[in-house]
Amino acid sequence: MSKFHLGALSAALIMLGYSATTLAVLPDEAFAIDGIRPGVPLEQVRSSQELEQLKHDKFRTGKGLIIECDDDTSELIIEELKARSPELLTPAGVGVGMPATVLKERYGAPDRLEHDHHSIEHKYRNQNRTLKLEFKVRDGIIEAVECQYDAD
Repeated sequence: MSKFHLGALSAALIMLGYSATTLAVLPDEAFAIDGIRPGVPLEQVRSSQELEQLKHDKFRTGKGLIIECDDDTSELIIEELKARSPELLTPAGVGVGMPATVLKERYGAPDRLEHDHHSIEHKYRNQNRTLKLEFKVRDGIIEAVECQYDAD
């Protein structure tokens, strides 16, 4: 085998090992903020807490969690959750104001990293790719947490 082939094989093995260790697939239970899960009917949340209606399909909890719903169905289904307050935590106990190092400790390496203008988005998915948990990090600190449901 030539040096070129050995180099190509080594690079391929390194990439395979790298991609296998960087992909974090989380269980469905990990996708929630303050005990609220995307993909469920809004009525389930209304039965346990009071919501302020901001728009036809957008609501806010007493703690400030923003809930956006899919209004294409007969009942409102929670499509997205947005947290900007430190008291709103994921099931793993992660929230705004915490250092980004806690993400790797609690979730492992992200499924995807995206660099935005001034922040880095750490994105995690479930097995069938219908749920996404996203942490926006700026200067090493989590500044926002979003959780989304996408059935498409």
